[in-house]
Amino acid sequence: MRKLFLAMSVIVLFLSCKDDLEKANEDIKGTWKLESMQYEDSTGAVKVINESDFTLIFKNDQSSISADDSGIQIIGSDTTYFKYYVSDNSCCFYFDEANYKRGSLMDFISMCYEFNKIDKKTIEFYSNFGLDYVNEEKLYNPSYLFTKLSKKTE
Repeated sequence: MRKLFLAMSVIVLFLSCKDDLEKANEDIKGTWKLESMQYEDSTGAVKVINESDFTLIFKNDQSSISADDSGIQIIGSDTTYFKYYVSDNSCCFYFDEANYKRGSLMDFISMCYEFNKIDKKTIEFYSNFGLDYVNEEKLYNPSYLFTKLSKKTE
């Protein structure tokens, strides 16, 4: 009887714990405001942007963590919709190419970033390089620091 109780306790504990992937997926849901961005330009000069009107909304519209969720990127008055997929330490964004009016043959733009969850309301996305599609400029070692405005998502 004691072994049965111990086995049942282990099973209940195992089933009640969320794995890292589920936790990362849940934690990123909500509305995030960009607080600062830092990158190196093509000359190696470090650029820091502290004032921006940039918001990301990670919606809670998928019941499965294996499916891409959708989100909204708001920069000023421009709204762009995207799909995203979160793993335990990275997030990939999939934007429709037409939203960037670049005229290439790609159907979508894919950008993947590592992330560091600093605390419940602060997250940093970073990568080795990025692209500024508006100015057609390469960004080296970009880092984006976001704070969470709300956990509620559509």
